Amino acid sequence: MAPTPRRELTEHEKGMIEAYRNTGCKINEIAHATNLKPTTVKSFLQRVKKRGSWENLSRVGRPRKTSITDDRLLVRKAQILSSIPLKQLRAEANSSLSVKTIRRRLAENNIRKWRAARRPRLTKGHVEKRYKWAKEHLKWTEADWRKIGWSDECSVEKSADPRGVWVSRHPGKKEKYLPKNVIPKDKSGGVSLMVWGCFIGDKKSQLAPMYGKQNADAYIVILRENLIPFIETLPQHVQRDFVFQQDNAKIHTAFRTMDFFEEHSVIVMEWPPNSPDMNPIEHVWHCLKTTLHRQFPDTPLLGGAPDTVRRSLGERLIVVWDSIGAERLDRLIASMPRRVRALYEAKGWYTPY
Repeated sequence: MAPTPRRELTEHEKGMIEAYRNTGCKINEIAHATNLKPTTVKSFLQRVKKRGSWENLSRVGRPRKTSITDDRLLVRKAQILSSIPLKQLRAEANSSLSVKTIRRRLAENNIRKWRAARRPRLTKGHVEKRYKWAKEHLKWTEADWRKIGWSDECSVEKSADPRGVWVSRHPGKKEKYLPKNVIPKDKSGGVSLMVWGCFIGDKKSQLAPMYGKQNADAYIVILRENLIPFIETLPQHVQRDFVFQQDNAKIHTAFRTMDFFEEHSVIVMEWPPNSPDMNPIEHVWHCLKTTLHRQFPDTPLLGGAPDTVRRSLGERLIVVWDSIGAERLDRLIASMPRRVRALYEAKGWYTPY
């Protein structure tokens, strides 16, 4: 059997090895930093010493179609225009390469297509307010976050659109949440069931299906019939420190809604705009939806009039909500200091949460 040909290092990998070697790093340290095997780093450095050059020896076979300059242009275009298809990238880079070769050139520089992250659209004003909020809560401990009653509404449909947009970037979270690699997710309507829920620490309220028109009056009914009874079930020391969290939806901030909170002595937390990534209940909703389809796989096949489907969804979702355990809620609260730190480091822009 013929020996396997040795893989030549890419220009990116060689540059990294040279940079780390110049700082006095040892072979094992360079290997760890570059994600290469120590034997690969050692072999390469020995060849450099023997040849007196970082360049690869000429190889037998078809000459490479692109120069180093061509490859750099291709990589730069792929990173700037991260969401365009590779076929369009070829035109932007004024290249005659096939899509297959372009994909290979990008892979040599550790870039490939990834599914774009979806997040709510952020404006400059949103970002400034999110950053300010993060700075104000940066020193909060897990114990502080356990005093917050997290709430939200969630729209549940029978099925969801699985399609996504793919972007060109390096692996890892550093580039995943850059604005150019995120597809803004705008709110949209549709036939669905809205549900409301709340939790504090490891304790949950009842899940409340929201049938009919959603306005401030309907929201107040939900609060009166679900939030207030939930607070009254909590231990006295928890009730005393209870702070209610809600986003800035119009029905939440309406004058009569705020009057309701004042009437019942409920303290409402100031909340930054478009910030579901800071609300751990969003992960509870994800769990609710995935468990719904796992526990009731025939959900997409529910038939009947819209109201009938909503009633069926409501019955199933209550069962699923009740099955969500305290351990999951504890983990979510424990994540809050990390969430705020991530928002602070992103200066108010998108985070991994």
